[in-house]
Amino acid sequence: MRNLLITLSVIVATVGVSFLQEEEIIKISKDKWEWMVDKNVDKLANLFDDGSKFVYISGTWNKDRELEIIKNSSIWYKNADVKEVVLEFFDSTDILWNRITLV
Repeated sequence: MRNLLITLSVIVATVGVSFLQEEEIIKISKDKWEWMVDKNVDKLANLFDDGSKFVYISGTWNKDRELEIIKNSSIWYKNADVKEVVLEFFDSTDILWNRITLV
């Protein structure tokens, strides 16, 4: 499960945010986890790129399917405790890695 969560962070951090300051990128990631806990699919829909892919052990799906899964509580994160944040810069792409505990 931890590999999946790292993948989600990478997807979100790499989609159109490389122009933001480091603090803004970290805040967006923190907000994303709160929105996932709150099942706030409207805010997540604005954050996730239409071409996003979400990779899980049981399969891969697109943005619309991911939002549907969150909205219908097929996956429900009750709490996301971010333990560590690492931000790396590669040319025009910023990648944010989280170490988190999910309930």
